[in-house]
Amino acid sequence: METSQAPELSIVIVIASDTTEPKANLSLLTQCLKGITQQQEAPSTEVIVPYDPRTVDGIDDLRTKFAEITFLDVGHLKTWSGGGGGREHHDELKTLGLNMARGRIVGFLEDNEIPDRAWCAETVKAHQADYAGIGGVIDNSLDRVLNCAVYFCDFGRYQNPVLPGESANASDANVSYKRSALDAVRTASEQGFNEVTVNAALMNQGVSWR
Repeated sequence: METSQAPELSIVIVIASDTTEPKANLSLLTQCLKGITQQQEAPSTEVIVPYDPRTVDGIDDLRTKFAEITFLDVGHLKTWSGGGGGREHHDELKTLGLNMARGRIVGFLEDNEIPDRAWCAETVKAHQADYAGIGGVIDNSLDRVLNCAVYFCDFGRYQNPVLPGESANASDANVSYKRSALDAVRTASEQGFNEVTVNAALMNQGVSWR
């Protein structure tokens, strides 16, 4: 999906499945990458997976299986806690992925998601409107008590149906931005890409948000 010229869309996929375990679950990343490489009518796209080698095993196998994906070894993250239970380093991963992204539009997903087959095409289409950032729907696919509880606490506001129009909220698990808008608030993400901080900075710039 990557081209020699700057792509229309960059997608940074953050390995977030190490939140409760010292090592990430690569079966989740594999499913996510399958979904993103099987997109329908996708625009020119690059996919970047930043990772700390201490938090995941088996990247070399995925690099062989998904040759079109850029697996970015970022070395030792400053914010990694050294085990499961933390997610501050996910913000650092997003910043490092953003720094490498070349697209006019930059999207963020997590490895525990399977994107809709039209995610890339619909993201670029949505950015034809004058919005700095656009958030998407997040549905729960695991009908278990704990998973449902976590889902409704963290993502309940993003379940279908999501009404169109301007909003003050968007989750970094499914969001995209115009690169020019992110460049205008670069200082907000230098230490780590936290969607609350970045989105607030964008709104302080007076830009539209959806």
